[in-house]
Amino acid sequence: MKKFLLAAAALALMGNVAFAGPNAGGTIFVHNPNLAYPGGPGYSACGQGTAPGSCEQAVTRLDGNTDAQVVWKVYAAFAPCTAPRLKALDMGLRYQQYDVVNGGPGIYILAYGACIGDLNQGAAEFPVNGWPGNGGQDAIVFQNAVTTTLAECYWFAGYNYYYGGVGGPQLFQLTAGQYGGNFADDGVPPSQDPIAGFGALGFGMNGTVICPGAGAEGACCDFSTGNCTLTCANDCTFTFLGPGSVSTRRRVRCRCRLARAATSRPATARLRLRPTASSPGSARACPATRTPARRSRPRTRPGARSSISIGSLTLLIV
Repeated sequence: MKKFLLAAAALALMGNVAFAGPNAGGTIFVHNPNLAYPGGPGYSACGQGTAPGSCEQAVTRLDGNTDAQVVWKVYAAFAPCTAPRLKALDMGLRYQQYDVVNGGPGIYILAYGACIGDLNQGAAEFPVNGWPGNGGQDAIVFQNAVTTTLAECYWFAGYNYYYGGVGGPQLFQLTAGQYGGNFADDGVPPSQDPIAGFGALGFGMNGTVICPGAGAEGACCDFSTGNCTLTCANDCTFTFLGPGSVSTRRRVRCRCRLARAATSRPATARLRLRPTASSPGSARACPATRTPARRSRPRTRPGARSSISIGSLTLLIV
């Protein structure tokens, strides 16, 4: 009975369409965690290996053959400054699969598993169409909604098999799954968002990765010191310059200078930040100039940190 309830809940997650939910704009990609596959019963690669710091830092190339049995992983990524609530997703696979009967080159999967939590406490998986073979599809349900902007979802272990010395580079591609390729949250009813991009891992070649947009990160500048940091609007305690106002994700220092403005009322002049382009590879300079008080001053977006609070889907945790 419990398994039936889980299946019904998973279908509900992927079937009721309510777009523009908390997972909007998210993507999934494949990453090489630099992890050898040791084999053995009960092995799980969840939480092991080198995780990417962000979607942009994903390693999408993997070199190896029958002498190198390795692990690769699937991650979900969401834009910075968003508040995802990932409860379920569906995906598919497309790749040249090694033919164990007739031989021939191709990718040979030795082991695989979902990183979704305890199957006895609400996590669930619903593979179809020969998953994890070529053309296979899977729907996975997390034990608890994932609220980070980077989520480990699945792992595979295997190699690119060169049959009789014949073979070459291969692509292991993610595709839409049995429900069209969607994310779902833990709302009642759940909000569903289409997966905005599907990545691929290359065996002996470069793969592909599609990352979410830049989100709402931008420069938060303290005019009194000239210091700026890259942060979200709700985390900025000084002046937020707007989404995308600084292109680098590192801590930056805005070099602010005061220029005398041709004004007859210097005592009432106010600072106005005017971003300018910087040379490649350097932090963007943010010189400040004095302008007459009648011009509008930058406005800080007020308010406490926002969050999404949605009731849990009880069918999934019965």
